[in-house]
Amino acid sequence: MSESPAPPVKQAQRPHPLTPLAKGWISLVAIVVVFGQDGVRQLSRHPDLRSVGIVAGLIGILLVLSLGRGFFTWRTTRFVIDDDELRIEHRFIHHTSDRIQFSKIQGVDVVQPFAARLMGLAALHVDVGAGAAKRIEFLSRSQSYALRDYLIARAHGDRISVDASASLPQADAWHDRAATDEVIVAARPGNLVLSSIASTGFLVATAWALTALVIGAWRGSPVAGLGAAFPAGATMVSIVSHQTIRHWHFTLTRTRKGLRVAHGVTTLTSASVPIDRIQGVIITQSPLWRPFGIYKVAMDVLGRSFASEHDEESAGGGVLVPAGSWDDVRAALAAIWPGADPDRLSWTPVDRRGRWLHPLGFGLQRWHVDATFAATRRGVFAPSITVIPHARVQSVAIRQGPLRRRLGLATVELHSSPGVVAWRRHYLTEPVARRLALSELDRGRLARRQEGELARVRSMPPPPLPAPAERWWPAPASLTDQ
Repeated sequence: MSESPAPPVKQAQRPHPLTPLAKGWISLVAIVVVFGQDGVRQLSRHPDLRSVGIVAGLIGILLVLSLGRGFFTWRTTRFVIDDDELRIEHRFIHHTSDRIQFSKIQGVDVVQPFAARLMGLAALHVDVGAGAAKRIEFLSRSQSYALRDYLIARAHGDRISVDASASLPQADAWHDRAATDEVIVAARPGNLVLSSIASTGFLVATAWALTALVIGAWRGSPVAGLGAAFPAGATMVSIVSHQTIRHWHFTLTRTRKGLRVAHGVTTLTSASVPIDRIQGVIITQSPLWRPFGIYKVAMDVLGRSFASEHDEESAGGGVLVPAGSWDDVRAALAAIWPGADPDRLSWTPVDRRGRWLHPLGFGLQRWHVDATFAATRRGVFAPSITVIPHARVQSVAIRQGPLRRRLGLATVELHSSPGVVAWRRHYLTEPVARRLALSELDRGRLARRQEGELARVRSMPPPPLPAPAERWWPAPASLTDQ
């Protein structure tokens, strides 16, 4: 008699019971601060118990309403895991059910806001491409790590259970790094502080503060000078604190299932890096960073919705190295694209006729194309290197203005997803530009075909083991006797 198939695995869970507090802590603090200030003013004018009771009653009513709303949201939210998909359901006034197939998951981020971190909670942001991220708020920190590892494993095609994923080495609470993870790039605190101080905004604020202090001392009113310099000082503190707090403990780590970027002090954010969706990278160096040897590496990711989007990340990209050395840059590029070493690229100069259009720093204009990547290097005061794999190029354009047409020059552009990375090679002769554009189309088709074949091979199940051959010689007595 044949055995019946095992029933599908299905787990339904609710977020952590402290979710209402973790989600509404900002509004709770605002209520207490605003009405507390109003209560102090009322008491200063009318010091009686009635005023105290009115203010306390209003604060209590708002707290109850805020916590009640959070409680009903938590009570009517659950997520379901079965054999094929993750389902996030909200059943309150509006019933919604987000169904996420494991094969569609591009990455899973773990976000720990300050209040949630104090409670030992974390939120999951499941990225499914097209800028859409589904959220599960909030789970315990250990449960978030285990569920993150499980979803990433299932996205890679591994048939693993949630319990088995939880039994693997788990990441710590401070860095989100397990003992088996390999740190590729770790941001140094000194570089983060120097990159903030050696920035245009910080220098402008410093000049403003010094000017205000000098004018105040010259006019004999130092108090007025301090008052005028105070906004500039606050700006300086904000610039340094924003950079250091946001990227403190920044690490690029190789895990069991890919790369992960973690950073932050008050809010710890851990973002998965889907290597097959990285459209390109750009290496930049501010002129003020050059004496310190500091570089920055930013990337564009197709359809990526990072958990904390600011500055260049709002364009669909992220940061691989916020402020690191040249060795950090090389290590980060080797981690995502083995063989992409900027020191080993053969740079080709552009045509000399372009010197008339770019007399300053013309000798620094270079480009490189091989079987895997297309790279360009440009800039005098703020040099940059842009690298794009051929498999990520979506279209190619040749542009000519009236002056460049007169000189017989053209610009070739390689288009990918919108973001901070833009590949342009100026000052190419018309035959070279046409040959580069046409050959790039062929390289892109070949690279995508090779990637498709590699993905197909990886998705194939392993071949069955051959049946043991029949022995014609007698087995040892010690084995046959058992």
